[in-house]
Amino acid sequence: MSRVGKFNLFLFSLTVIAFIFVMVSRNKEVVTSDLPKPVPVVKPSVEIVEQAESIFGYTSVGETPPGESETVHITKAITIINPHDFPVTIGGVSNDTYDTSLSLISSEDRFGFVPRRTIAPGEMIRIADVNYLSKISFREDYGSSEAKFEVYKNEGNFVPYTNLDTISTSYRFKDADPGNTYLMIDATFSNPSSNNVDTTELQFVVYFYDQNENLIGGDTEQRITYKPERIRPGDQKEISFEGALLGREFSRNIGSIKVFAGCDRCRA
Repeated sequence: MSRVGKFNLFLFSLTVIAFIFVMVSRNKEVVTSDLPKPVPVVKPSVEIVEQAESIFGYTSVGETPPGESETVHITKAITIINPHDFPVTIGGVSNDTYDTSLSLISSEDRFGFVPRRTIAPGEMIRIADVNYLSKISFREDYGSSEAKFEVYKNEGNFVPYTNLDTISTSYRFKDADPGNTYLMIDATFSNPSSNNVDTTELQFVVYFYDQNENLIGGDTEQRITYKPERIRPGDQKEISFEGALLGREFSRNIGSIKVFAGCDRCRA
């Protein structure tokens, strides 16, 4: 065979190989397009709707004079919501605090005393606490904090959290010691649910607001009565309790409060 013939045969062979490659590729595309697409995995989470915090300090003899060391506390309030179309369960809430050099001050792993709780789609819950920052002696050394949530997808049935309606709220401050006051709260609640609610099982979340109605912190109280009193469906109940121990200087920043009450297991 002449050189020209060999060259033409070579070109023909390349054409055949290219044709076969194109056909195989098309067949693979058809087969691949027929496969079902994987369902995206949605990671259970919560979204923070609102949060605020304040730092306050005091000494054993009263408000902190300039330059003196003090006992430093943080008060923080967080409102979260379940953004999914399925229930999620909170296994725990922690709040890590850092100084101005980003060194860890503390990790409060039971922040807000949140029990293991399942949140319905679109449901909103409130969490608050006051914590002592033992590793700093001047509030100016505080830097920031970060709340972390342990969240799971709820696969089974769950009992919805029972919330009471707050009808009225009043508060006052009671002297505790030269540096602190107790927040004393009187509130009236109604039970809109179909469940009996015993007062020993209630948890109270208190939000603090300044004179301009800006959220500045909060606290959680529970087990405020040792003897259960029952709030039946449709009934109202006035409850008085002692709230957070707050520095006098911070107490003067509080212009109003809101109280939220509810229970998971409501019978004593």
